[in-house]
Parts: sequence; structure tokens; C-alpha cells
Amino acid sequence: VYTLAGTTEGALVASMNRGAGIIRASGGFKAYVQKQRMLRAPVFCFEDLYQAKYFASWIQDQLTFLQKHIQKYSARAKLVEIKTNIFGRNVDCKFYYETADAAGQNMTTICTWHSCIWIEKEFNQTQKFKVQDFVLEGNGASDKKLSYQSIHQGRGIDVVCECVIPEEILRTRLKVSSQDIIKWFTTCTNIC
Repeated sequence: VYTLAGTTEGALVASMNRGAGIIRASGGFKAYVQKQRMLRAPVFCFEDLYQAKYFASWIQDQLTFLQKHIQKYSARAKLVEIKTNIFGRNVDCKFYYETADAAGQNMTTICTWHSCIWIEKEFNQTQKFKVQDFVLEGNGASDKKLSYQSIHQGRGIDVVCECVIPEEILRTRLKVSSQDIIKWFTTCTNIC
């Protein structure tokens, strides 16, 4: 089976080919797609905790407007949810998108950037205090890294799958044992 890889990252393509070869050598896999979502996580900064709390509530009320606003920048990105977490004076906002058949990193970045510009302008013009600053990606999306967020909430296409890889294939093709994989997986998930 041939498939398109829409990337310029050669190492990523090589890694995908290695994985596909190992899966094929192990007899294939079973999979079920549960949902497809992309995440961007801007952070908005304020003078104090009470301002941050107010903003976290205010932004929830902007969902419908932001859904329409985003349509100016992408025909495929659909903002479906905004979740907030308050960290001291800062509000971590999680913008969840559905992006049709695209992975959507670029389209959701563009849509979130334009949303942040609108949010800062609208909030600062209509409220008693102001957004002090914002950053487009406050690391809450766990882009290209393992975290509690990405394990439990998912990012991108949420798929449940199963593949049984024999120990011999692990050792000969990946130069690793199943015990090594478990050891390092559990070590890394306990750190994050």
C-alpha cells in the first residue's frame, strides 16, 4: 500500500517507513478512529489573578464569534471548543479544532494567531483592564513532545490501535527489547 506523506522532513518519512515495515512483518494492525482534533494553546497575561479569572470566563463567551471569525482564514478549520486554565496571572487557553482530512498544524496556527489579535483588541477596548501580553503557543499543546495532555486528551487524530510485534522483530529490526521500550516509556511519562 502506498500513501502520501505531506512533509519535507526526510527523517520523519524514514521513520514512518521503518514503522510500516515492522507492522507488515508482524502481520498488520487493527485500528479505530475515535475523533480528529488539532490543538493550539495561546497564553494571555494579566496584572493579577482576578483579572486572569475574569478573562478565563470572558473568553468562553466568545466561542461563537471566534468560530465565525476563523472562517475568514480557513474554510476547513472549525473551532469546536476553548478550555482555559489559570496559572497565577496567566490564562492558558486551549483552542480545539476539527480540520477535516488535514493534520491542521499550519491552518490552526494561522486561525489562532488572528483570533489572539482580535481577542487582545476587543478585550482591551471593551473591558476595564487590559491584556498585558500574549504568546501564540504557550507549550500547552505539547506540539511534537510527549505530555500528560497529549496522552489523556489526544491531539490530532485520536486512534485506538493494536499491533503485536514479536520480540525477535523488535530485536533484529529496531535493536531494542520490549523491556527497554516499557522502561523508557514509563520513565518519560512519569517525568512529564
